[in-house]
Amino acid sequence: MSLLIKEMPDTQKSSVSPLFGDKTVIYCRTANGGNEAIERQTELLTRYSLEQGYQVAAVYSDCNESGGALSRPSMQMLLNDIRSGQVSRVIVTDTARLCRNLLHFLELVHLFEDCGVELIAVKDGGAVNMHMATMYADAFMKFIRQHPNGMGRRKQV
Repeated sequence: MSLLIKEMPDTQKSSVSPLFGDKTVIYCRTANGGNEAIERQTELLTRYSLEQGYQVAAVYSDCNESGGALSRPSMQMLLNDIRSGQVSRVIVTDTARLCRNLLHFLELVHLFEDCGVELIAVKDGGAVNMHMATMYADAFMKFIRQHPNGMGRRKQV
């Protein structure tokens, strides 16, 4: 198991009930958009799921939580449910909703693949796999090498 993605104690149980067949879940996160941003993400992802023929078993959401760490409450419940086989597909608006750390992202994608969980990032073009994650990492590393001073804080618009 990764040093970064740790299992939570048994006291952190999810409300996802085991389903027969497809176990699609939605994950939403906002750092500062509040409940309205979570509601917009949930609506978009629910609509997408229905259009694809997926039945949504649960919605996990972390409101006003940074994407810099994985210690968010709903993220930890989701990870526990993935490990226990209660999830077959996770749908997010984009990969930044999962995390904003490249190492965490690579580890999440690896965990999802190890557990047989499909990851779909709707605004990033659909299914995300380890090959795609590695391409993201390579492109990011090339950017850093070419622009060593361009990796400051996010600009506030």
